[in-house]
Amino acid sequence: MIPSIAPIEAWCGPVGTAQPRLKPPPTGRDTEIVFPPADSLVGRMREITRNELTGWGLAALLDDAELVVSELVTNAVRHGGGTAVTLRVRHTGDAVRIEVTDGNPAAAKPRAAGPDDESGRGLGIVAAVSQQWGVSSDGCTTWSRLALPPGGTP
Repeated sequence: MIPSIAPIEAWCGPVGTAQPRLKPPPTGRDTEIVFPPADSLVGRMREITRNELTGWGLAALLDDAELVVSELVTNAVRHGGGTAVTLRVRHTGDAVRIEVTDGNPAAAKPRAAGPDDESGRGLGIVAAVSQQWGVSSDGCTTWSRLALPPGGTP
């Protein structure tokens, strides 16, 4: 279980600064990062996810995990109402669960993007690479479950 989080200012400085900080290292294979809603941090969240999964010996999931993080974090930054965003990456034994939380209670919903649209495909991509995905009952957290391939658990 992840311990309760401190206010964003404790980890990132004043809201609006672009320097995310990891929580103190949790036990087990869980990572939680709270950061301000900035497009410039999407790449950093992918990098943190890549580093964590590599350290956990889960390289088989790197591409899909980075794609999921990119899409979910981008949605939270763009549609979260300007609130802090939380990224959680958890190794659950036979899978990796990625959760992104923002302050917007409107549940994320896939939409049909037209061939010329520059956005609107993110949740469809998440659904395509995930074993399961969904939204919390309060609408603030969107999650994805990426199953490890056979023999993929260290």
